[in-house]
Amino acid sequence: MLNGQAIDRKFMSEKNNLSFSDAPSITREIMAYLKEHPDAQDNIEGIMQWWLLERNITFQTKLLREALAGLVKEGSVIEVSSQTGSYYKLNNNKIHGREIEEGKYALESRE
Repeated sequence: MLNGQAIDRKFMSEKNNLSFSDAPSITREIMAYLKEHPDAQDNIEGIMQWWLLERNITFQTKLLREALAGLVKEGSVIEVSSQTGSYYKLNNNKIHGREIEEGKYALESRE
């Protein structure tokens, strides 16, 4: 995690290349958070971690649930329920390496 001085230096080094109009999504995220939490106040690190990151994680979690539901519905992924929650895995009976290689599902390396 960056400390305040590192964030400030990074911002200062980039600020000549940025304008307020270059950050509309962050501006919207800040205002959306403040609308939901009108008494909120924090420093740059807190805003980054608790306001922006938290909202992004919530949004990405919704997208992840939708994507997994779609993959389970089409049969490409199997949902396995357990006492601790659901796990997801490839349905080897449905997806073949050839489908992946032909680009039906674009895989990116995580290296």
